[in-house]
Amino acid sequence: MTTVNINEQEGFPQYPNHRVCAIFENSADANAGVQALIDLKLKEENIDVLKGGIGADIVDAEGTEHGLLTQLSRTLFAWGDAENDAYKGYEQALQEGMYVVTVHADSDEEKEAIVSAFASHNGHDINFFGTWVVEGH
Repeated sequence: MTTVNINEQEGFPQYPNHRVCAIFENSADANAGVQALIDLKLKEENIDVLKGGIGADIVDAEGTEHGLLTQLSRTLFAWGDAENDAYKGYEQALQEGMYVVTVHADSDEEKEAIVSAFASHNGHDINFFGTWVVEGH
């Protein structure tokens, strides 16, 4: 996992548009999930791993760590339970020592392959964040 991004803000911006995100309970499963993405020939620079308190600060479900614009966008997302619940779930998992792996999906086929790869390596709370929708898998 040396070339993937670890705890970088770009992986979970104000809204992780066109990204599939999943929680992994431990580093072995997270590593296996990332390797599965690499085996799918996905660009490693599009793969992000969040972990620990730093990762939780990046997810920042309430937006308090990222300024007024992010706070406003998180408040708007709170009206849509899917986004709000997903953000809070990811932040909670990170605070508990788990990992969140997120990757950009260029097509529906790629999205489905990513979801399958995550699920086959014990990923859970798998969500695709589209332009106007969050799809739980």
